[in-house]
Amino acid sequence: MTCTRAQDLVQAALEKIFRVWRKREIEHPFAYARRAVLNEYLSGARSRWRETPVADPAEHHEQAEPDHAAGLVDRDALLAALASLAPRERAVIVLRYQQNLTEAATAEQLGIRVGTVKSTASRAMDKLRRSPDLVETHQRRQP
Repeated sequence: MTCTRAQDLVQAALEKIFRVWRKREIEHPFAYARRAVLNEYLSGARSRWRETPVADPAEHHEQAEPDHAAGLVDRDALLAALASLAPRERAVIVLRYQQNLTEAATAEQLGIRVGTVKSTASRAMDKLRRSPDLVETHQRRQP
């Protein structure tokens, strides 16, 4: 995704959020805004998926694209490893490391104590480090 596309996405989400915020008070505005941006992205992705662009075959041959198979294998391995975690562990990992929330913000989002976030993240990361799917992926990337 380009920087311009990301800015457009956030702008469109903020326009919709502003309309709602004028009418009612939102209890968790950052979570609401994060979800609105995600929904806007998914909505755009669905509409682009429905549109099938017709490419010029000659143009396609001139622009060789890199092989994305390895990235898909890595993604599948990560998703499989995350699926093996307990729901709370998965939620903590996603909020802490994918959403870049602090421990306190993660605890607030999940309604648990900060110490629980720390211990859950530690256990989940240990499970991910020992996950056969991710170990194999890591070893494959080593020269």
